[in-house]
Amino acid sequence: MDFYSHQDQARKKTFWLLVFFVAGLLLLSLVTTLVVGFGLNANQSDGYHDTKPLLSLGLYSWVTAGVMSAAILAALFKYFSLKGGGRKVAEALGGRRVSQDTQDLAERKVLNVVEEMAIASGVPVPPVYILENEKGINAFAAGFSINDAVIGVTRGAVDTFTRAELQAVIGHEFSHIFNGDMRLNLRLVALLFGLLFVGQLGRLLLHAGSGSSRNNKKDGNALPLIGLGLVIMGYLGVLWARIMQSAINRQREYLADASAVQFTRHPESLASALKKLGGHVVASAVQHPDTQNYSHLFFGPALTAQFGGLFASHPPLRQRILRLDPNWDGNYSRQEPNQGEMVSPKVKPSRQADIAMQAAVALAATLPYGLDKASRDPLDSCHLVFALLLDQDSAVRERQLAMLQNPAPVAKLFEQLGELQPGQRFPLVEKAIPSLKALSDSQYRQFRDILMKLVQADGKTSLFEWLLYRLVTHQLGAQYEAPTGQGIKVRKLSALSEEVQLLLSALARLNPDDNAATRAFGMGANSMGLYNITLLPEAPTPQTLGQALSKLQGASEPVRQRFLQGALKAIRQDGVVTGEEAEFFRVLAVCLDCPVAL
Repeated sequence: MDFYSHQDQARKKTFWLLVFFVAGLLLLSLVTTLVVGFGLNANQSDGYHDTKPLLSLGLYSWVTAGVMSAAILAALFKYFSLKGGGRKVAEALGGRRVSQDTQDLAERKVLNVVEEMAIASGVPVPPVYILENEKGINAFAAGFSINDAVIGVTRGAVDTFTRAELQAVIGHEFSHIFNGDMRLNLRLVALLFGLLFVGQLGRLLLHAGSGSSRNNKKDGNALPLIGLGLVIMGYLGVLWARIMQSAINRQREYLADASAVQFTRHPESLASALKKLGGHVVASAVQHPDTQNYSHLFFGPALTAQFGGLFASHPPLRQRILRLDPNWDGNYSRQEPNQGEMVSPKVKPSRQADIAMQAAVALAATLPYGLDKASRDPLDSCHLVFALLLDQDSAVRERQLAMLQNPAPVAKLFEQLGELQPGQRFPLVEKAIPSLKALSDSQYRQFRDILMKLVQADGKTSLFEWLLYRLVTHQLGAQYEAPTGQGIKVRKLSALSEEVQLLLSALARLNPDDNAATRAFGMGANSMGLYNITLLPEAPTPQTLGQALSKLQGASEPVRQRFLQGALKAIRQDGVVTGEEAEFFRVLAVCLDCPVAL
């Protein structure tokens, strides 16, 4: 299976499907507006000579504005109701959040797999929800960004899949996070709601108008005709939107299958999971009443196919399996669970994914037990982050501990931090993020305030303190803080040359050798096409770095990705990536919402 070519094909087809989706909605709006105009015209005519032009610009503009305003307002209402991120979707589907310190072996397996795939894909570790009452085998990813994403898994999937199969399915869902599918999916949810609202509004007007008078035409009551037109637009619009939504989603599912193989290198495991899905007594069905609104988010079809699969949100199961296993005999029931222990000769291994997976396993194996345990409890995770900020100077450390209500566990964790290997501090923090997301709003605000006090305890801010504070507050801010508008996004990296110079200089200056730092800076700047910036003589202060990063966060995604690719080339220039460089780059990638695996 050539997953790179499948990814390219899926992206190209998705682009054109989106174009047709928008064009189709505009055409439906036009046609249905003409129906409304015809109804209004017929209702106002006395049968002789006062018929007005059907395509009157004033009438057309009035009807179109009213219909589109209703649909847009309803869609915006739905969209902002989901602003809590993926957890809103998971809770709407009856999901139960899995505690990071769960003692259930099956749930522990799911959490470990999610952590491994997060490292392999370069995405922050998301919280995990289990749909406890769902016996079908399915999973989903939901959220607006990598920082508010969640992974959902049905109880049937937890109990049925082997570890290798579960890893492949979770890898599939991480592809939706990595490729930005989640945001597109939630926008489609809001759009469908807006179109459906127009139809419901039409039904209300139709009912109100028909009941208000027995002689509607004589009385000039146009409500029934307006309502009929809105009903036509609403339901034809939903029909068209569901067809195009299904087509868009089918291509995204092919892309996610290909990416899952890229992350895991085991197409057999994903094929085995799909075969189990086809042979399962309940298959991938989800019984929750709100499933229809979110069916396109799932790994497998969550609803029963209708109209010959015209509205199917997923490609045919048979086609997905044959792409992974061309020699499949078509028999679901005869398939044995595939442990995924062998690397398929059909797939060219991804060295980057392989290194990331090994790093995930190594991290889990070498973390001290006390620190690993602390990362799985919300309160202990707070203590863990506080301990990371304690100063090596005993006098400063004593002042910091005096700021805490319960300093004893923080002091104990500080001692254990000495057992960490280079480069393990920030992976440990990211491991604790899902636990920190279980804090209440008031607990988060108190946690954030203490963080700031600990950072400022010695009157200065180190690079490590700045990176840690930005990493934690950025990932948690997506859940606890109201989104702030970025205004018009910068679409050219050259417009941010000063900010790039600051951040790239800080990254290059991590190497104490001036010549090596100059070479690293030049490699990064040249790859970004910024030939007029030069390495700063001194490493920038955290305050100036914060301002630069904030401006870069307001750039378009391609601009942010281009910066990160240049920064990655800079730290790889000498063939060695140090722990400090890896930490700095990882924080930049997370704060810029662009997952990049080192």
